[in-house]
Amino acid sequence: MVAHVQTAGIDPGSRAIMRGHGDVRDERIYQENPDLPLVLRTTFRALVVGFAEGNRLYQFLPPRPPRLHYSVFTCPPATVQLFANTSLDYLQALLTASEVPVDELLAANLRYTAAHCRDGAEFLNLAGRELAQLLRADYARLTAILRRCLAPSEVA
Repeated sequence: MVAHVQTAGIDPGSRAIMRGHGDVRDERIYQENPDLPLVLRTTFRALVVGFAEGNRLYQFLPPRPPRLHYSVFTCPPATVQLFANTSLDYLQALLTASEVPVDELLAANLRYTAAHCRDGAEFLNLAGRELAQLLRADYARLTAILRRCLAPSEVA
């Protein structure tokens, strides 16, 4: 799962500045500033919580890291659902991650996964119970994560 994305200048001392204005947005910015792909670099940090081998999904680190130039893509909804239905062991890996906003990433993952499950409410119930076990000594953190799992319209 993607844990961090940043676009910055290729040169260490340069800063990315906003080029959009008025109706100039998205692809049109690049049309008006053809040099941008040459001076900007987008980097991301991925957090590996599982892998597929053949038709099986595993919720732990693979035997070797992904190859450097392999593509990254969004899992199809059916794969997300299968991964979530396999077990919730990957939640432990998320909770112990470092150098990422763990609680925000965890809540975003649960919202995304629930949206792709047949019964999202049931998935969130199971995930909530699993988190309650994992965070039994940190009630404040648990409730903060669970509140972030609600849709913005449900937060009061």
